[in-house]
Amino acid sequence: MFSSLDFRSESSFKPSASATGAAIAFAFVYAALFAYMSADPGGLFVIDESLYVAIADAMATRGELAIQGGAGVDGAPALMFALSDYGADGRVYSQYPPGYALIAAPFYLFGGLTGLFLLNAVCGLAAIWLVRDIAARLYRDDAIALLAAGLFTFCTFFLTYAFAIWPHVLTIAMLLGAADLAIRSAENGRVSFWRLAVAGALIAAATNVRVDSVLFLAPVFIWLRLVAAPGDRIAPIVFLVGGVPFYGLAAWFNYLKYGIASPITYGAPTEYETLGDYTPLAVLAVLGAAALMVVDARKAAPAAMRALSRRGAAVALAIAVLCAFVFFHRQIFTLAHNFWTLFFDIQAYDGNYFHDIMTPDAKGYLTMYGFPKKAFLQSMPFFVAALVGAAELLRGRNVRAASFCFLFAAAPIAFFTFKQWHGGIALNMRFFFAAVPFLSILSAAAIAPLLKSDKRAPKNFACAGAAGCLGVIFLQMALLGAFPEYNVPITTHIPSIATFALLIATLTYLFRRNAASTRAFLLAAGVAVGAAGASNIVDFSLTKHWRKKAGHDDAYFSQAIPKGSLVISLEETNLTSLSVGGVSLLHPYKGDEATVAAAVEAFDRAGRCIYVKKDEIAEFVSAATGMRLVEAAHDAPENYDWFVTPAPVRPGCMLP
Repeated sequence: MFSSLDFRSESSFKPSASATGAAIAFAFVYAALFAYMSADPGGLFVIDESLYVAIADAMATRGELAIQGGAGVDGAPALMFALSDYGADGRVYSQYPPGYALIAAPFYLFGGLTGLFLLNAVCGLAAIWLVRDIAARLYRDDAIALLAAGLFTFCTFFLTYAFAIWPHVLTIAMLLGAADLAIRSAENGRVSFWRLAVAGALIAAATNVRVDSVLFLAPVFIWLRLVAAPGDRIAPIVFLVGGVPFYGLAAWFNYLKYGIASPITYGAPTEYETLGDYTPLAVLAVLGAAALMVVDARKAAPAAMRALSRRGAAVALAIAVLCAFVFFHRQIFTLAHNFWTLFFDIQAYDGNYFHDIMTPDAKGYLTMYGFPKKAFLQSMPFFVAALVGAAELLRGRNVRAASFCFLFAAAPIAFFTFKQWHGGIALNMRFFFAAVPFLSILSAAAIAPLLKSDKRAPKNFACAGAAGCLGVIFLQMALLGAFPEYNVPITTHIPSIATFALLIATLTYLFRRNAASTRAFLLAAGVAVGAAGASNIVDFSLTKHWRKKAGHDDAYFSQAIPKGSLVISLEETNLTSLSVGGVSLLHPYKGDEATVAAAVEAFDRAGRCIYVKKDEIAEFVSAATGMRLVEAAHDAPENYDWFVTPAPVRPGCMLP
């Protein structure tokens, strides 16, 4: 039935009544979730989002890349913002590329913050469709395609980012578009150069939104040379050349901002990362690309297999591998530890992430501001099923499809494992997000064919999924009620049970395929799918809780603080409306004492109100300026007793 479908043309596809009903139901659910997450008070989740709001506002309202200058106050220096740097003209620019500002500006003009939520929601719909289309084109099976889209949508952390401001889903949609075009460009034994050029352009355009998108040049390049078009050396060159205009645009933007004509830069290097950190990777990438251009995989692969079949060559290879292990064992163990940490258990984290927010709670468990953070498989335990695709790839089956998905998934995983980057303020491994669609496809490709092997299989799989979802939810609720101090292991380790259960079932199925192992694999996969759904429901709910609090804070202070004021704080996330509503924010960094003092002096001289966040920020400002700071509010609610102000309090500056 499914094998008769022709995915080269979608025009002949006629959806059934049940499919139409499912699409309508999905539209209602998607719209309801969007309204729930973006509705007032739809605050921000993370400081990165405040920066994206700032650059969208600057582009939409002033047509500028610069976020802030001196706010029109005589003698005031350019006011620093979080995650930003001083540009060549002395003004403050976002460290992030300006592509987001250009794309988001119309949405911001249309609906403000809600418009920015809408941008990602629309891109999310495109991403879902592209996951289905990519899976259909790779595996020629509509059951796999629909299951992949369903898993991606409802059983990963996709929805948490689809209804958000930071541009993960925008970038994912662009990368999936590039992946879809790359697949279409090498179908039926023919190469479509224009599709390859557009695919390269989409990846380059995505790099203008998130710089890590440049990583995805590698999987398409490798796939073309080794699998899709090994005899065509022009195809990968066309693909790379397609991105040149957008990389040129990125270099021009960075020259305007920082005076650095490079397509990829965050401005001045930090103590945590410098250009030298990535030089070895860049050199390896260039050498690897050159080698792939020289080697013809059609001839090299059989020759290599023949050579390895000889005992002498096999022994020589084994000795070489052993020597490499001896010389590089520390690096190998470090990478293995990093992989375990980010994939299986974030509690093993021992890195020094810049501005790290992973701190131990009273029981010694690492938390993110008191919230549990999950490793990759703690969010999506069913991804273990992708091992079936790996086994098939090693056996020479579904090489075109499996290699494409694994290459795309490996790009972000390999890069961010290099430094044990956990993604900062997030409840999950957001830096691995670009791997999620492709691992969803691989998991669906392992599960969907088995659902047709037995009439009872779909029902059993669905029941196992429901049991996994409800079981995780009720078990977590019961244990959290009894042992609230152990919220971190309860929240993160229970999904890990599903991970390792599925791992055992998958290995059993791969090494001993029979009816019993197939049933066990499907049941374990169903439980893991349900556990993933429950795990990400928790993330979605916690994200809304966080956004709601930030929204309440923002609404209160946007009413209380007079326009034209200066606010010195690290709380941009909770003061978004102020930053785009006529109040100047200053993010004080260590070493900026002179800048802070100059800003305070200029605003004070201009008769403006000045508010300083209490505690360590107040101490920093007091030491920098020599001013005495006093309470800024008469009788503020406890939750909003945030600020002090220079004494004596200026008329009209006392907060309610």
